[in-house]
Amino acid sequence: MDESALYLAAKWKDPTPMYNTIDPEFNVEDGWKSDSWQMRIRTERTCWITTWYFTPKQMPVMHIAYWKSEADERPGRR
Repeated sequence: MDESALYLAAKWKDPTPMYNTIDPEFNVEDGWKSDSWQMRIRTERTCWITTWYFTPKQMPVMHIAYWKSEADERPGRR
């Protein structure tokens, strides 16, 4: 961490490659349902970063969603 940024790194070790058939063209909110990596970050507002490899098209995907306002009692993302 420095004065202007927080740096994160991850080393993934898995005997099988990621396999995910969630098509981001149609179900971008559902990428977490199969092999994926998800990180939640809370600052002024909470965001979820989900990454996966869309296997059928050999395409890496990154999706960022923001949690609803804490003043909103309903669960879920927007």
